Amino acid sequence: FLYFIGGRSKETHGRILGEKRETPYDPENTSPAMSDMPITQQVMSEYYQRVFPTELVTRWLGYGESASFLSRREFCFTLVGDIFTRFRSYATEAALKAELVRSGPEKIDVGAVYNVAPDKKQTHTLVTVERELVFDIDMSDYDDIRSCCKGKQVCPCCWAWMSTAALVLRDLMENDFGFEHLLPVFSGRRGIHLWVLDTPARKLTDDERNAIVGYCTVIGEKGAINILTDLRFNKPHPSLARVHDAIIAPAFDKLFLTRTVPNPEGEGVIANPNCIFESPAAALVIYNLLLSLESQTQKAADKRVVGISVVVKEGEVWSSDLWESTMKSVGAAGEWALHFAAMYPRLDEKVSTRRDHLLKLPFCVHPGTGRLCTPLEWHSINDFNPKRDPPSISDLLNELGAVPEQWTAPLTRILATLEAERAQVKAEAAGMKAEPATEG
Repeated sequence: FLYFIGGRSKETHGRILGEKRETPYDPENTSPAMSDMPITQQVMSEYYQRVFPTELVTRWLGYGESASFLSRREFCFTLVGDIFTRFRSYATEAALKAELVRSGPEKIDVGAVYNVAPDKKQTHTLVTVERELVFDIDMSDYDDIRSCCKGKQVCPCCWAWMSTAALVLRDLMENDFGFEHLLPVFSGRRGIHLWVLDTPARKLTDDERNAIVGYCTVIGEKGAINILTDLRFNKPHPSLARVHDAIIAPAFDKLFLTRTVPNPEGEGVIANPNCIFESPAAALVIYNLLLSLESQTQKAADKRVVGISVVVKEGEVWSSDLWESTMKSVGAAGEWALHFAAMYPRLDEKVSTRRDHLLKLPFCVHPGTGRLCTPLEWHSINDFNPKRDPPSISDLLNELGAVPEQWTAPLTRILATLEAERAQVKAEAAGMKAEPATEG
């Protein structure tokens, strides 16, 4: 598949990149800024009393269903002190708010809707009935290819992996599965969650969810690319070709081949810490990724001998000419494989395939950063700055007094559409019942 030209010569070992650069970016202080207000039970109780949009959340999780529907949804509170309490149940908005104010949890997760209220699990057998189809993308899964940050750190540069993942999943969900109501949510520190709220998505079984995740998976365990055979014969799946051309390839070019990026701390531009022409760390990342792909192709069934005729040593960067000649030698298939390996979503499968899996509720405050878990707008998701944009607990309590509309609007808009669709279905059903029978 990777149509690299020949192997690496033992005598010359390829061409050496002689140009060296200083690392252009210091990753210190790239985590979302910690709130200056400590996360205590008293602080969180005040947040739930004054700020948390309980009405919007219960309106969402109730979906306009019967009175018992909300009571059958599992809530999980993590109380201050890392006390984890599952299988909570609340039948009304008032009941949920009262308990939030009383206990002041530092985190709220939600799970499935069960056959009975989950707090009755001691006397009843819980059977999952439904839950949203969800995806969880975590920045730490990209540590092997990030040069700007590591671990819990995140900056506007590496946010590109999160926004690209969300946009790819949106394309697949909408165009291949027909889902329409998708809510992207910043996790509060370094990840992104995607909630699919369509009724058919909520009704999916675990097996059906597993099939969808399998369909969407390209990056397997240990970074293995599971579409090598398709690419080797230049027959990528039409959906992958679509997301490659529209989303992945442009994102790769912007992240790895663009020399400067806007200064996240002020005006002007800075050197792009992920650019292979500027950052020795980034140059080595892409070189090692090419070597990994080479290794995978050597294990292919046709035993084709492939290789790359260039060596990147620590402290060196790519030149533009050498990059272009290397991409020319590997061909379109090799370039596509590199793009997918670097930019395609890396999924946490268990979050998506198991209906009883918990996921953090939007509008929580992340206990590690004090930042709000914020719904995002699709049209501006690429421009989101995880360090600057989400409000902190101190912002919410001392200045704002409410969750700003820019963060509630994405969910409010989806709920309005879902409610209009439900009203139309009910009206059509009522009209059918009202029509007089006609003689055959």
